[in-house]
Amino acid sequence: MRPTTGEECQDGRVSIDRKLFEAVERLGAAIDAALRRFAVDHGLSLLQAQLLETLGEGTPRRIGDLAAELAVSLPTVSDAVGSLQAKGLARRVPDPDDRRGVLVVLSEEGERLAALARKTLGPMLTAAAEVPEKDREIALGVLLRTIAALYRMGFITLDRSCFTCRHYDPGGPRCLLLQMPLRPADLRVRCPEHTPAAAGD
Repeated sequence: MRPTTGEECQDGRVSIDRKLFEAVERLGAAIDAALRRFAVDHGLSLLQAQLLETLGEGTPRRIGDLAAELAVSLPTVSDAVGSLQAKGLARRVPDPDDRRGVLVVLSEEGERLAALARKTLGPMLTAAAEVPEKDREIALGVLLRTIAALYRMGFITLDRSCFTCRHYDPGGPRCLLLQMPLRPADLRVRCPEHTPAAAGD
């Protein structure tokens, strides 16, 4: 669904906001297409491939967190995880922080396939290397601030970036948890130590 406001400037030109939206949409479509091809080649659904990529980061996830991160329903993710288990690519383990909870982790074969997915998507990631580093840093900041705004508006249900974390000190800027200054390139998109900031922070 395309935005209905801020699309055109007064003189009829397309606004920078709309251009940013369309640029991100184009990038997302390209990544989805590459991941879909990978999924077909390896007998997976697109969601199963997305789960492999997400879990391949090395951080065990709860089903609910995976559902929020991938913006799909809990039953849908649970079914996809079950399919990965049946294929020997994932398993459920007890959550050490919650006796009643479980975490999803990849099996050795799942890790191998996740690494292959990252290798397949590698050329897309290196495409940005042609852009000067300073410009990439600015772009990262803009995108993360936009994601944080969408998170606060309720359009994104889970965000693990610096700008929505209680440990982020914009005055530095610095990470209060790691006790280190944050350069633009240090900003994290999916921080394993992320703790959501309280409303109004």
